[in-house]
Amino acid sequence: MHIDNLKKVALSIKASGIVPKPKTISMQPARFEFIYGVASSGLCLLESALYEKNKNDAIELDVTRANAHEMCGHLLAPLLNEMGMHALPDSFTLKITVDEVAVAEDKEVVQAISQSLSQGGCGGSCGCGCS
Repeated sequence: MHIDNLKKVALSIKASGIVPKPKTISMQPARFEFIYGVASSGLCLLESALYEKNKNDAIELDVTRANAHEMCGHLLAPLLNEMGMHALPDSFTLKITVDEVAVAEDKEVVQAISQSLSQGGCGGSCGCGCS
């Protein structure tokens, strides 16, 4: 099964090349799960890069403070949280491997839509200028 609209996706994500280097971020891969394509604003660049990928496929994305919201969209805050990042670094690379792709249950889709609507910004805690 490949990644497509409303599929439940599990990724293994590792951040590397973090500038500036914080002392508290784990360099171990984080597991990140989401429902593909639920944001009312459309697909973010991360989702577009994952389109039609299959289990074990891998991609890399270069993220900067300036492009983080465009790259990750509504997934940015939960992704940073899952990776243990409490502040948005100036730049980093996400090394992403697809662990699983499955059919999402209706309840999971509704919950994901609700969460995406509540992720309008990071709350200003990352210093990126959003709120």
